[in-house]
Amino acid sequence: MSPIPNRFLRLSTELAGTSPGAGRSRSAVTRRLMTWAAAAGLVLCTVTPSTTLAQAPVAEDALAALSRSAEMGEALDPVVRMDLLYHVATEEEAWVDSLQTAVEAGLAQARETGTDSLVVSGYLGALEVLRAKHGTWPPSRIKWVRRGVERLDVLVEQRPTDVHVLYLRTVSTLFLPSIMGREEQATRDLESLALLLVEEPTSAADLNPAIQDRITGFVLEYGDRLDPAVLYKLQAIPGPVEPSVGAPGV
Repeated sequence: MSPIPNRFLRLSTELAGTSPGAGRSRSAVTRRLMTWAAAAGLVLCTVTPSTTLAQAPVAEDALAALSRSAEMGEALDPVVRMDLLYHVATEEEAWVDSLQTAVEAGLAQARETGTDSLVVSGYLGALEVLRAKHGTWPPSRIKWVRRGVERLDVLVEQRPTDVHVLYLRTVSTLFLPSIMGREEQATRDLESLALLLVEEPTSAADLNPAIQDRITGFVLEYGDRLDPAVLYKLQAIPGPVEPSVGAPGV
């Protein structure tokens, strides 16, 4: 990560008078804080215009799937529901709290049953990055993006071949401003995703077919610089038989 977030947070702490440097001139700290806001915070106002435009159709499809499940009284698999809520929340801030509720329920269930919570924790990290995207106060945005990315880093380190978690880190970092220092790692993650999907299909064996199709489509959309042979094989991966989100447990 860039050193800017740490320095920005330190300055905002000094301005609040809660650090050893609180005795320095408040006006000087304010001026420095505003300088860092211009350099770092304001570039987080959105992820990038191109990201929003590219993800809008995915968000629309996810919202349509949620609506269909509600109309049909379909009980979605918890992870499938998290995936849909996440993609809607990338465009619509109003859905962030629904995603938070779903993630908290998933973590609670994992604790009660002793089941693996890696993927659910991945959605928590991705959710934290979304809070940075939709936020308004620069220090808060930087706090959220750092928290989310650090969480995702730990999860990927624990299980580097988990396609689902690696995807969540990739989609959360690929469009961050270069000032955040994540560009090279995000590009490597995209390459790793492509190779896992093509060369180790069992790594995605537990994925809901619609989620796998969404991840494959994401890699094809943004992997234009990947090995052409890998991209060709990715294009040959069949999509889900039905355009629906799938029944629970699929």
